[in-house]
Amino acid sequence: MRRFYWNKRIMHRYLAYAVILPLAMTTITGLLYKVLLEVFGVQKEKIKFLLKLHQMSILFPNSAVIYTTLLATLVTALTIFGYTMIYNPLWKFRSGRNNRFAPRSMREYHHRYSSVLFIVLLFMSLTGGVYRFCRAALGVGKEDIHWLLELHHMGFLPTWLSVIWVIFTFACIFSLIVSGGRILPVINNLFRPSKYQVLASSTATPPTPSANTTSDVSIIVSNINQRDINEIDAAEETLLINNNDDSYMNVTMPSPSSSSSYSQHQQYNSSSSSSLSPRDGNDQNLQNLKDSF
Repeated sequence: MRRFYWNKRIMHRYLAYAVILPLAMTTITGLLYKVLLEVFGVQKEKIKFLLKLHQMSILFPNSAVIYTTLLATLVTALTIFGYTMIYNPLWKFRSGRNNRFAPRSMREYHHRYSSVLFIVLLFMSLTGGVYRFCRAALGVGKEDIHWLLELHHMGFLPTWLSVIWVIFTFACIFSLIVSGGRILPVINNLFRPSKYQVLASSTATPPTPSANTTSDVSIIVSNINQRDINEIDAAEETLLINNNDDSYMNVTMPSPSSSSSYSQHQQYNSSSSSSLSPRDGNDQNLQNLKDSF
């Protein structure tokens, strides 16, 4: 079951890579065309290029039917794979949540609100894609299937309601594009903090080591292996730390109450350093220092 879940996640991810840019361009051009035409009264001839970009009919003959059909198919598959992975839908209440309508991260927003907004995305992609496919590929008359185009932009409603619908659709789809693109590994890597940090394991001030030990032990710097947020099993919602995969070590510094053992260790290092080679002495000192900690 877990392997099947991760297969769906991988499919959803690669479909998102293929769809995110064409879907963003189609959404933006559709909004601009509707607003300029209905709100500002711009003539169709002046903004006809936006409609061509919206359905990508500027490439070659019949490119519109290929583009819209392929985009509708990919969006449908993207929606199916994504919906089956939703573990925290908007309508499901969980105890311990302060406010389920106020997500705390992009990932949480995408998981929660996509459970509702996918309807708008699927509706717009299918009405537009099926209309263009029936017109260009099947040769259906415009008067016979014009109702699909009216549904696509709600043209049977008053003008102001039709514009509001297009703006609402743009806000829904664009929020899914931004939140989904933010958690993609390629984009998420750009927002990661520095991989190297200094681990402070205690607030107590440790005793100052002598000159012999400072040559062996410097600042403990660990490479924190930050796992990709998309590699976490969403059903568990917690990052399970595997001791075999961790690349850092939690070191507890000695407290002032253990200064006697620390001084005994220094005396042991000074007495045993003469009987060991320089390299063996350093290794032995470092190992004994770790053991005393």
